[in-house]
Amino acid sequence: MLIAGFDINSDRINVVVIDVSGDIIALKSFWYSETISPGFPRNKARLLRLNAVSNALKWCRGIRVDSVVFENLTKIKIRGFTENPYANRKIAKFAKKELIKHGVIKALKLRFAVILVDPKGTTNSLTHKQIMKEKELDNHAASAYIIAYRGLKRLKE
Repeated sequence: MLIAGFDINSDRINVVVIDVSGDIIALKSFWYSETISPGFPRNKARLLRLNAVSNALKWCRGIRVDSVVFENLTKIKIRGFTENPYANRKIAKFAKKELIKHGVIKALKLRFAVILVDPKGTTNSLTHKQIMKEKELDNHAASAYIIAYRGLKRLKE
């Protein structure tokens, strides 16, 4: 059984696929960095992001993933904005919930088991930093790994 964890950001999607023992089988990033450029059309950016989610799920289907795990963003109530006005604008306008919703619907159509996990602690936590060192992953890949591992724990319960 293979489980894929998705870390969705404003410029990319990181996917980490793990097996039942928690070992990393595959990882891949799907980029759409042009969408965060000033003046980039909003509708075109939306289509590129939704297409990246679809491509990531098709990639998962190609390597025989059984379950996909997304962050349950309905639990987030307050956004932690930065002091940078450019970053604040990008965070506020990024429709992450829409991408998650599209991903869940598309995953169900592709016959994946879908798991939603609590996003709390997937970044900037002690566990996150340990996984980055231990598995030699970047920040976003480590978050995707934590998300996949939480989904694995949910399946084992």
